[in-house]
Amino acid sequence: MTTQLSLFRKLEHLLKGMIYLFFATVFFTNHPTLAMIADEIRDEIIIPIQQSYFLELSENGYEPPLIPTLPDEITPSEEITPTAAEKQELTEGNKIIIRYITPPPPAVTVSEDELWTAITAYRRDHGKSDLNRSDSLCQYARRRADELYNRYLANPEDPLDNHAGFQRDADSGYLFESTGFSHVGENLAFTPGYATATQIIEWAWDTSPGHRSLQLSDEVTQACLTGKHPVYVGMYGY
Repeated sequence: MTTQLSLFRKLEHLLKGMIYLFFATVFFTNHPTLAMIADEIRDEIIIPIQQSYFLELSENGYEPPLIPTLPDEITPSEEITPTAAEKQELTEGNKIIIRYITPPPPAVTVSEDELWTAITAYRRDHGKSDLNRSDSLCQYARRRADELYNRYLANPEDPLDNHAGFQRDADSGYLFESTGFSHVGENLAFTPGYATATQIIEWAWDTSPGHRSLQLSDEVTQACLTGKHPVYVGMYGY
């Protein structure tokens, strides 16, 4: 048996050398015909020789090593699959490639409650009285926010109308009829770089003298703040 094992060893080294040169040629040339021949050599020569070799070893008391096999399609296990990721299947030749794409972070959302909390804290910090949130001002403010957001989608370089819509509604009387107030003021902000209500009120409106004066006014008693990122509206009345 020693002679037979030695013969197998010699054949193994010879075949390894030849196969190494062949597969190196396939790798560097990337020739489809050679690749097909390589698959046939693997299936018809290499695997049978390995099986015969390990059979001889096992008959003489040797434990053949386990040869790991890889599936044609590799998919992440349930433990490592990101639950928030989107599964995408791509076909390449006769194989299906599965990959997981993490969705983009959600768009910034600043709620009316967050804006109201921020304006209340802001006025208190400046020694001003609290305001009442007006439903009628909120309805009008949301209408203006929708109008300006649609303008932003159509013309992102010029999203605000310099209060043109507000002046239009004041001239027609709609502003006062819809809100029920005889004095109404409007603050507008375009803040694509801000993500919190405090930033909008204290970094955007507070840095403008006109906006600061309105949101710190001693005359206004009612207000409402709303918006669709990155466009925000502050409406104040008395």
